[in-house]
Amino acid sequence: MGGKGSGGHNRLSADEHRRRGTYRAARHRQQPPELVLLPAQDSPVEPHRPLGRAGRTLWDAAAQVPWLSPADRELLLIACEMVDERVMLRVQVFQDGERLARSALRQLDAELLSTLSLLGLTPTARAGLGVDLADLAGRVSKLDALRRPDPSPLEPS
Repeated sequence: MGGKGSGGHNRLSADEHRRRGTYRAARHRQQPPELVLLPAQDSPVEPHRPLGRAGRTLWDAAAQVPWLSPADRELLLIACEMVDERVMLRVQVFQDGERLARSALRQLDAELLSTLSLLGLTPTARAGLGVDLADLAGRVSKLDALRRPDPSPLEPS
């Protein structure tokens, strides 16, 4: 136990592996967690509280995101209400130029960004979750793959 190359007590650093020519990225980087796609909703989910136009736009875009569970909908609804509040505050800032309203707007922006990150709706948060939108767009479900006939290399296309 703990012998040379075991990764235990005498573990080599990435720089030492590079110097020796034995560097492998898998040894030094944590692998992202395996992404489990939840089944998509058959019908659009309606918010249980009224939303303004901007909040409804966010709701429609985010409610169908595959990694959000039904338990996340309340947090999404709060984020949508923040977006509606932000629109009203922006109007107040540009009409009145109030310093307090401008400060409240910046504070709301920070809270909104934090909430969107919790939901995995920012690029950094998606990277932390191991979600790649390009993979999601090109991914074919096992059922769809079985339904689709494989083109045989012997048959002309």
